[in-house]
Amino acid sequence: MTGSPVTIARLADAVGGSVAGDGGVTVADVTHDSREAGPGVLFVAVRGFTVDGHGFVGAACRAGSPAVCVEDPAAAPGVPAIVVPDTRAVLGVLAAITHGRPSERIDVIGVTGTNGKTTVTHLLEAIAISAGRVPGLVGTVGARIAGSPVPVQRTTPEATDFQRLLASMVDAGVDLAAVEVSSHAMALGRVDATRFRIAAFTNLSQDHLDFHGDMEDYYRAKASLFRPDRADRAVIWIDGRAGRRLADETDLPVTTVGLGPDADVTAGGIVSTLAGSTLTASGPNGSAEIGLRIAGDFNVANALVAAACADAIGIGWDSIAAGIGGVERVAGRFELVETGEDYTIVVDYAHTPDGIASVIATTRRLAPGAHLLAVVGAGGD
Repeated sequence: MTGSPVTIARLADAVGGSVAGDGGVTVADVTHDSREAGPGVLFVAVRGFTVDGHGFVGAACRAGSPAVCVEDPAAAPGVPAIVVPDTRAVLGVLAAITHGRPSERIDVIGVTGTNGKTTVTHLLEAIAISAGRVPGLVGTVGARIAGSPVPVQRTTPEATDFQRLLASMVDAGVDLAAVEVSSHAMALGRVDATRFRIAAFTNLSQDHLDFHGDMEDYYRAKASLFRPDRADRAVIWIDGRAGRRLADETDLPVTTVGLGPDADVTAGGIVSTLAGSTLTASGPNGSAEIGLRIAGDFNVANALVAAACADAIGIGWDSIAAGIGGVERVAGRFELVETGEDYTIVVDYAHTPDGIASVIATTRRLAPGAHLLAVVGAGGD
């Protein structure tokens, strides 16, 4: 979908750029992909890791794009252009403006962390439905708008696709969007110009060091979501060093989550089996008995983070408990496969050292004495 027409002069002013050519030219959509260029679409030439979008300006113009955004005006001779020092840095702002800043019209909850993002967002979707809200979902296993699936290519889509997706949610009547925010998304500006009602943190362990270089850079990428210019409130799992550090460092108001007595949202009376867990959860605005139907200690943590996010935006604990209790499975997240034989299969997305260790430890604890066979895959370039 496209937004309302806006002049490139206005867009240039919003991103601190200059205009080459006719600033009165209007656009109603933004793309970084020349294959999506066309009438009314601003093409933004982004320098990628292997391909430079400036080499596709001609193709975008031939496809009908009336204007482009470039770092080098020489790349767009005779074409109305917005000129900026870094096109990637302005991509999110340009897309948000052309789509009417959709995140300001939805309660967007961004969930980041090494593990647990998918489960937390799926639980939030269910809680929203239980509370009579209309949910949107964006993450690793795809996106949904008011329950209807939408294909996405990344955990967090590119800025142009993400703002277009949020705008589609607004048009569909969505009023709460649960979004996985990856460290790549933060580093590459994919959620720039997005206003988050809640920024939530699950945990941090070794992952993506091929991209970030070291754990400090990885932490910093995650932590950059927790700024007052991005979010209204933080929800942070503090039963880990990274979470406690983040809770201390952020300038946002914080709802802490954990199993200790100092957490704002916590739980007691936890009983866990391979069929799930029962617990009594409590937070600043209430408490509830929760029957969690997805197994694993880490899923108790995920459920509490989801509950804390919902509590923070005013959803009642009856709806929180009903929503969480209604989720029978999250695809590939400690997913039980009954075989009808004397063994059970557990499928889990665990792809980090910590994730694999947690799944194995949880399985051993929930099935003491059972023979455990682990089949682990290894991805890579």
